Amino acid sequence: MRILLISHTGELGGAGNMLVLLAKGLKTEHEVFCVMPDFHHGLAEKMFADGISMFKHRLNDNIGKVNKDIDNIIYENKIELVITNTCMVVDGAEAAKKANIPHIWWVHEIVSADYDLKKQVNPETLYPYLHNTGKIVAISEAVRREVGEATVIHNGIPVLESTVNICVDPVVMSAGGMCQRKGQMVLLRAMKGVIDAIPEAKLISYGGHWDKLYYWDVASERRKLQLSKDRVTFHGFTRNLVDEYSRAMVFAAAPYSEPFGLTILEAMNAGLPVVTTRSGGPQEIVAEGLSGYLVDPGDHESMAHFIIYLLQNHNQAWAMGIEGHRRVRQHFSYETFIDKWKEVVRTV
Repeated sequence: MRILLISHTGELGGAGNMLVLLAKGLKTEHEVFCVMPDFHHGLAEKMFADGISMFKHRLNDNIGKVNKDIDNIIYENKIELVITNTCMVVDGAEAAKKANIPHIWWVHEIVSADYDLKKQVNPETLYPYLHNTGKIVAISEAVRREVGEATVIHNGIPVLESTVNICVDPVVMSAGGMCQRKGQMVLLRAMKGVIDAIPEAKLISYGGHWDKLYYWDVASERRKLQLSKDRVTFHGFTRNLVDEYSRAMVFAAAPYSEPFGLTILEAMNAGLPVVTTRSGGPQEIVAEGLSGYLVDPGDHESMAHFIIYLLQNHNQAWAMGIEGHRRVRQHFSYETFIDKWKEVVRTV
Protein backbone atom coordinates (compact mmCIF):
# COMPACT_ATOMS: atom_id res chain seq x y z
CA MET A 1 0.00 0.00 0.00
CA ARG A 2 1.16 3.55 -0.71
CA ILE A 3 0.69 5.62 2.46
CA LEU A 4 0.95 9.40 2.91
CA LEU A 5 1.72 10.74 6.39
CA ILE A 6 0.73 14.34 7.18
CA SER A 7 2.71 16.14 9.89
CA HIS A 8 1.56 19.47 11.30
CA THR A 9 5.15 20.40 12.16
CA GLY A 10 8.76 19.81 11.18
CA GLU A 11 9.84 19.78 14.82
CA LEU A 12 10.97 16.79 16.84
CA GLY A 13 8.59 16.66 19.79
CA GLY A 14 6.63 13.73 21.17
CA ALA A 15 4.26 13.51 18.19
CA GLY A 16 7.10 14.04 15.71
CA ASN A 17 9.28 11.34 17.22
CA MET A 18 6.40 8.88 17.18
CA LEU A 19 5.70 9.70 13.53
CA VAL A 20 9.30 8.75 12.70
CA LEU A 21 8.83 5.40 14.46
CA LEU A 22 5.52 4.80 12.67
CA ALA A 23 7.02 5.59 9.26
CA LYS A 24 9.96 3.29 9.90
CA GLY A 25 7.68 0.44 10.95
CA LEU A 26 5.16 0.80 8.13
CA LYS A 27 7.97 1.02 5.58
CA THR A 28 8.75 -2.68 6.09
CA GLU A 29 5.46 -3.59 4.34
CA HIS A 30 4.34 -0.43 2.53
CA GLU A 31 5.66 2.50 0.52
CA VAL A 32 5.60 5.55 2.79
CA PHE A 33 5.57 9.27 1.92
CA CYS A 34 5.43 12.25 4.27
CA VAL A 35 4.32 15.89 4.04
CA MET A 36 5.39 18.56 6.55
CA PRO A 37 5.57 22.38 6.55
CA ASP A 38 9.36 22.71 6.90
CA PHE A 39 12.59 20.74 6.75
CA HIS A 40 14.60 22.77 9.28
CA HIS A 41 13.78 21.42 12.74
CA GLY A 42 14.97 17.81 12.82
CA LEU A 43 11.95 15.77 11.79
CA ALA A 44 12.74 15.77 8.07
CA GLU A 45 16.34 14.77 8.78
CA LYS A 46 15.21 11.63 10.58
CA MET A 47 12.66 10.80 7.88
CA PHE A 48 15.26 11.20 5.13
CA ALA A 49 17.64 8.94 7.07
CA ASP A 50 14.99 6.20 7.09
CA GLY A 51 14.44 6.52 3.34
CA ILE A 52 11.00 8.17 3.53
CA SER A 53 9.98 10.22 0.46
CA MET A 54 9.41 13.80 1.66
CA PHE A 55 7.33 16.78 0.51
CA LYS A 56 7.35 20.28 1.99
CA HIS A 57 4.06 22.20 1.73
CA ARG A 58 2.15 24.75 3.76
CA LEU A 59 -0.69 23.17 5.72
CA ASN A 60 -3.90 24.78 6.94
CA ASP A 61 -6.90 24.16 9.17
CA ASN A 62 -9.65 25.34 6.83
CA ILE A 63 -12.35 22.69 7.03
CA GLY A 64 -13.92 22.02 3.66
CA LYS A 65 -11.05 23.46 1.63
CA VAL A 66 -8.80 21.11 -0.34
CA ASN A 67 -5.08 21.89 -0.39
CA LYS A 68 -4.21 21.59 -4.09
CA ASP A 69 -0.60 20.65 -3.32
CA ILE A 70 -1.68 17.70 -1.14
CA ASP A 71 -4.31 16.82 -3.72
CA ASN A 72 -1.60 16.64 -6.41
CA ILE A 73 0.74 14.60 -4.21
CA ILE A 74 -1.98 12.01 -3.68
CA TYR A 75 -2.76 11.85 -7.41
CA GLU A 76 0.82 11.82 -8.72
CA ASN A 77 2.05 9.22 -6.21
CA LYS A 78 -1.04 7.00 -6.37
CA ILE A 79 -1.58 7.28 -2.61
CA GLU A 80 -4.02 4.71 -1.20
CA LEU A 81 -4.18 5.78 2.47
CA VAL A 82 -3.61 9.08 4.31
CA ILE A 83 -2.67 9.27 8.01
CA THR A 84 -2.78 12.68 9.71
CA ASN A 85 -0.54 13.03 12.77
CA THR A 86 -2.54 15.09 15.32
CA CYS A 87 -5.90 16.72 14.61
CA MET A 88 -4.60 20.26 14.13
CA VAL A 89 -4.50 20.23 10.30
CA VAL A 90 -7.24 19.05 7.95
CA ASP A 91 -5.45 18.99 4.58
CA GLY A 92 -5.03 15.22 4.58
CA ALA A 93 -8.64 14.52 5.49
CA GLU A 94 -10.04 16.90 2.87
CA ALA A 95 -7.74 15.62 0.12
CA ALA A 96 -8.42 11.97 1.00
CA LYS A 97 -12.17 12.65 0.86
CA LYS A 98 -11.82 14.20 -2.58
CA ALA A 99 -9.69 11.27 -3.80
CA ASN A 100 -12.11 8.77 -2.25
CA ILE A 101 -9.39 6.98 -0.29
CA PRO A 102 -9.33 6.09 3.44
CA HIS A 103 -8.05 8.51 6.06
CA ILE A 104 -6.86 7.90 9.62
CA TRP A 105 -6.63 10.57 12.33
CA TRP A 106 -3.82 9.86 14.82
CA VAL A 107 -4.97 11.96 17.78
CA HIS A 108 -2.38 13.01 20.36
CA GLU A 109 -4.33 15.82 22.03
CA ILE A 110 -6.89 16.42 24.75
CA VAL A 111 -8.07 19.69 23.26
CA SER A 112 -10.58 20.58 25.97
CA ALA A 113 -7.81 20.62 28.59
CA ASP A 114 -5.26 22.59 26.55
CA TYR A 115 -5.79 26.36 26.63
CA ASP A 116 -3.60 27.04 23.59
CA LEU A 117 -5.35 24.42 21.44
CA LYS A 118 -8.82 25.59 22.49
CA LYS A 119 -7.92 29.00 21.09
CA GLN A 120 -7.46 27.29 17.69
CA VAL A 121 -10.33 24.80 17.58
CA ASN A 122 -13.63 24.10 19.33
CA PRO A 123 -13.80 20.48 20.57
CA GLU A 124 -17.59 20.44 20.13
CA THR A 125 -17.19 20.94 16.38
CA LEU A 126 -13.79 19.28 15.95
CA TYR A 127 -14.62 15.80 17.19
CA PRO A 128 -17.75 15.26 15.04
CA TYR A 129 -15.66 16.40 12.07
CA LEU A 130 -12.99 13.80 12.88
CA HIS A 131 -15.55 10.99 12.99
CA ASN A 132 -17.03 12.12 9.68
CA THR A 133 -13.68 12.21 7.86
CA GLY A 134 -11.87 9.04 8.86
CA LYS A 135 -10.98 6.40 11.39
CA ILE A 136 -9.54 7.63 14.70
CA VAL A 137 -6.53 6.15 16.47
CA ALA A 138 -6.01 7.58 19.98
CA ILE A 139 -2.69 7.40 21.84
CA SER A 140 -4.36 6.60 25.17
CA GLU A 141 -7.64 5.79 26.86
CA ALA A 142 -7.58 9.36 28.16
CA VAL A 143 -7.68 10.65 24.58
CA ARG A 144 -10.33 8.10 23.59
CA ARG A 145 -12.60 9.32 26.39
CA GLU A 146 -12.21 12.80 24.94
CA VAL A 147 -12.81 12.06 21.25
CA GLY A 148 -15.34 9.25 21.49
CA GLU A 149 -15.17 6.01 19.53
CA ALA A 150 -11.56 5.28 18.60
CA THR A 151 -8.95 2.55 18.45
CA VAL A 152 -6.38 2.97 21.24
CA ILE A 153 -2.76 2.28 20.37
CA HIS A 154 -0.39 3.30 23.13
CA ASN A 155 2.89 4.81 22.02
CA GLY A 156 5.74 2.34 22.03
CA ILE A 157 9.52 2.75 21.98
CA PRO A 158 12.57 0.55 21.36
CA VAL A 159 13.31 -1.20 24.65
CA LEU A 160 16.78 -0.65 26.09
CA GLU A 161 18.80 -3.68 27.16
CA SER A 162 19.98 -2.10 30.42
CA THR A 163 17.47 -2.47 33.25
CA VAL A 164 19.24 -0.90 36.25
CA ASN A 165 19.82 2.79 36.80
CA ILE A 166 22.96 3.04 38.96
CA CYS A 167 22.96 6.80 39.67
CA VAL A 168 23.27 7.52 43.40
CA ASP A 169 23.36 11.32 43.19
CA PRO A 170 20.15 13.08 44.36
CA VAL A 171 19.32 14.34 40.88
CA VAL A 172 15.74 14.72 39.69
CA MET A 173 15.12 14.94 35.97
CA SER A 174 12.08 16.27 34.12
CA ALA A 175 11.28 16.85 30.46
CA GLY A 176 8.49 18.55 28.54
CA GLY A 177 7.69 21.76 26.74
CA MET A 178 7.45 24.74 29.08
CA CYS A 179 3.76 25.66 29.40
CA GLN A 180 1.09 25.82 32.08
CA ARG A 181 -0.42 22.45 31.12
CA LYS A 182 2.90 20.72 31.83
CA GLY A 183 2.99 22.08 35.39
CA GLN A 184 6.61 23.16 35.76
CA MET A 185 5.52 25.66 38.42
CA VAL A 186 4.16 22.81 40.55
CA LEU A 187 7.37 20.84 40.09
CA LEU A 188 9.41 23.89 41.05
CA ARG A 189 7.48 24.26 44.33
CA ALA A 190 7.89 20.55 44.98
CA MET A 191 11.64 20.91 44.52
CA LYS A 192 11.70 23.67 47.13
CA GLY A 193 10.52 21.06 49.66
CA VAL A 194 12.95 18.48 48.31
CA ILE A 195 15.96 20.78 48.56
CA ASP A 196 14.96 21.94 52.05
CA ALA A 197 15.08 18.27 53.11
CA ILE A 198 18.07 17.27 50.95
CA PRO A 199 20.22 20.37 50.35
CA GLU A 200 22.42 18.64 47.76
CA ALA A 201 19.43 17.65 45.60
CA LYS A 202 18.93 19.26 42.22
CA LEU A 203 16.42 19.36 39.38
CA ILE A 204 17.45 19.29 35.72
CA SER A 205 14.57 19.94 33.31
CA TYR A 206 14.58 19.82 29.51
CA GLY A 207 12.05 21.20 27.06
CA GLY A 208 11.39 23.95 24.58
CA HIS A 209 10.01 27.22 25.93
CA TRP A 210 6.59 26.90 24.32
CA ASP A 211 5.05 29.66 26.43
CA LYS A 212 7.59 32.43 26.97
CA LEU A 213 5.47 34.28 29.54
CA TYR A 214 5.01 31.11 31.57
CA TYR A 215 8.76 30.47 31.42
CA TRP A 216 9.45 33.91 32.87
CA ASP A 217 6.83 33.33 35.58
CA VAL A 218 8.58 30.10 36.54
CA ALA A 219 11.98 31.82 36.52
CA SER A 220 10.59 34.59 38.74
CA GLU A 221 9.14 32.04 41.16
CA ARG A 222 12.49 30.27 41.31
CA ARG A 223 14.09 33.52 42.49
CA LYS A 224 11.34 34.08 45.07
CA LEU A 225 11.88 30.57 46.42
CA GLN A 226 15.63 31.32 46.58
CA LEU A 227 16.51 28.31 44.45
CA SER A 228 19.77 28.87 42.59
CA LYS A 229 20.25 27.94 38.95
CA ASP A 230 22.72 25.21 39.89
CA ARG A 231 20.00 23.59 42.06
CA VAL A 232 17.14 24.02 39.59
CA THR A 233 18.12 24.21 35.91
CA PHE A 234 15.74 24.63 32.99
CA HIS A 235 17.49 23.66 29.78
CA GLY A 236 15.91 24.17 26.39
CA PHE A 237 14.91 21.48 23.92
CA THR A 238 17.37 18.67 23.30
CA ARG A 239 16.99 16.03 20.59
CA ASN A 240 18.45 13.13 22.53
CA LEU A 241 17.54 12.58 26.18
CA VAL A 242 18.85 9.02 26.46
CA ASP A 243 22.16 10.02 28.04
CA GLU A 244 20.44 12.52 30.34
CA TYR A 245 18.22 9.88 31.96
CA SER A 246 21.33 8.03 33.13
CA ARG A 247 22.46 11.11 35.10
CA ALA A 248 19.35 11.17 37.32
CA MET A 249 17.96 9.02 40.11
CA VAL A 250 14.29 10.01 39.81
CA PHE A 251 12.11 11.31 36.99
CA ALA A 252 9.35 13.75 37.91
CA ALA A 253 6.66 15.53 35.89
CA ALA A 254 3.67 17.53 37.13
CA PRO A 255 1.21 17.96 34.23
CA TYR A 256 -2.36 19.08 34.79
CA SER A 257 -3.42 17.23 31.63
CA GLU A 258 -1.28 14.74 29.73
CA PRO A 259 -2.62 12.78 26.72
CA PHE A 260 0.15 10.20 27.08
CA GLY A 261 3.54 11.11 28.52
CA LEU A 262 6.29 9.88 26.19
CA THR A 263 9.13 11.16 28.38
CA ILE A 264 7.66 9.21 31.32
CA LEU A 265 7.86 6.08 29.18
CA GLU A 266 11.43 6.89 28.15
CA ALA A 267 12.44 7.43 31.79
CA MET A 268 10.98 4.06 32.80
CA ASN A 269 12.77 2.48 29.86
CA ALA A 270 16.01 3.90 31.24
CA GLY A 271 15.33 2.40 34.68
CA LEU A 272 14.13 5.50 36.51
CA PRO A 273 11.32 5.49 39.08
CA VAL A 274 8.67 8.09 38.25
CA VAL A 275 6.74 10.62 40.29
CA THR A 276 3.97 12.21 38.27
CA THR A 277 0.29 13.16 38.32
CA ARG A 278 -3.08 11.52 37.76
CA SER A 279 -3.55 13.59 34.63
CA GLY A 280 -4.63 11.10 31.97
CA GLY A 281 -1.95 9.19 30.11
CA PRO A 282 0.46 8.79 33.06
CA GLN A 283 -2.13 6.68 34.88
CA GLU A 284 -1.98 4.20 32.00
CA ILE A 285 1.83 4.10 31.93
CA VAL A 286 2.84 4.07 35.60
CA ALA A 287 1.88 1.13 37.85
CA GLU A 288 1.28 3.05 41.06
CA GLY A 289 3.46 1.88 43.92
CA LEU A 290 5.36 -0.49 41.63
CA SER A 291 7.11 1.62 38.99
CA GLY A 292 6.41 5.02 40.53
CA TYR A 293 3.99 7.23 42.41
CA LEU A 294 1.01 9.28 41.25
CA VAL A 295 -0.28 12.43 42.92
CA ASP A 296 -3.16 14.75 42.16
CA PRO A 297 -2.40 17.59 39.70
CA GLY A 298 -1.20 20.68 41.54
CA ASP A 299 -0.24 18.79 44.73
CA HIS A 300 3.36 19.87 45.09
CA GLU A 301 3.59 18.71 48.72
CA SER A 302 2.78 15.07 47.91
CA MET A 303 5.11 15.23 44.93
CA ALA A 304 7.93 16.49 47.16
CA HIS A 305 7.20 13.72 49.70
CA PHE A 306 7.59 10.90 47.17
CA ILE A 307 10.66 12.44 45.51
CA ILE A 308 12.35 12.76 48.90
CA TYR A 309 11.43 9.17 49.76
CA LEU A 310 12.98 7.81 46.56
CA LEU A 311 16.12 9.93 46.83
CA GLN A 312 16.64 8.67 50.38
CA ASN A 313 15.77 5.02 49.68
CA HIS A 314 18.03 3.83 46.89
CA ASN A 315 16.96 0.20 46.98
CA GLN A 316 13.31 1.14 46.56
CA ALA A 317 14.17 3.54 43.76
CA TRP A 318 16.19 0.88 41.94
CA ALA A 319 13.48 -1.75 42.41
CA MET A 320 10.89 0.62 40.96
CA GLY A 321 13.20 1.41 38.07
CA ILE A 322 13.58 -2.29 37.26
CA GLU A 323 9.81 -2.78 37.41
CA GLY A 324 9.29 0.25 35.17
CA HIS A 325 11.65 -1.15 32.57
CA ARG A 326 9.86 -4.52 32.71
CA ARG A 327 6.54 -2.74 32.22
CA VAL A 328 7.84 -0.92 29.14
CA ARG A 329 9.07 -4.20 27.67
CA GLN A 330 5.75 -5.95 28.35
CA HIS A 331 3.25 -3.24 27.39
CA PHE A 332 4.93 -0.40 25.49
CA SER A 333 7.50 -1.91 23.16
CA TYR A 334 8.06 -0.62 19.66
CA GLU A 335 7.19 -4.04 18.24
CA THR A 336 3.78 -4.05 19.95
CA PHE A 337 3.10 -0.50 18.78
CA ILE A 338 3.95 -1.29 15.13
CA ASP A 339 2.05 -4.59 15.09
CA LYS A 340 -1.12 -2.83 16.24
CA TRP A 341 -0.69 -0.10 13.64
CA LYS A 342 -0.14 -2.62 10.85
CA GLU A 343 -3.38 -4.32 11.84
CA VAL A 344 -5.25 -1.00 11.66
CA VAL A 345 -3.80 -0.31 8.21
CA ARG A 346 -4.87 -3.76 7.03
CA THR A 347 -8.46 -3.16 8.14
CA VAL A 348 -9.13 0.29 6.59
